[in-house]
Amino acid sequence: MSNEEKILVQRFGKQTPFKVPEGYFESFEQSLMKNLPQPEAQVVEMPRSRLRRLRPWSYAAAVAAAVVVMGAAYLGFNDHNDAALSAKAPAKPASGYTVEQVADYAMVDNTEIYALLAGE
Repeated sequence: MSNEEKILVQRFGKQTPFKVPEGYFESFEQSLMKNLPQPEAQVVEMPRSRLRRLRPWSYAAAVAAAVVVMGAAYLGFNDHNDAALSAKAPAKPASGYTVEQVADYAMVDNTEIYALLAGE
């Protein structure tokens, strides 16, 4: 305690001048609830508009249209790529190369292949 607090305690003491009546908090909730106004519940029916009724169907139509457009774009893109690849592809693919010949050409031995497959 600081010096000022000690002086105040010596002069006035530790008693508080306020007292709570007996049983005040036991009946406080009941008296408070009696004094509150009771609101009346009102039920309001909202009319459903035509647009609101058609909203789920419009969502379904938009999804179906998106699927059709995406599918058409995908198929068109693949047809375009297939045509481009067939135009660039050599007439006869190079055949006769084995894995061993490619590995010899790349100078890769079995330990390096194992290390690559093992993820090391």
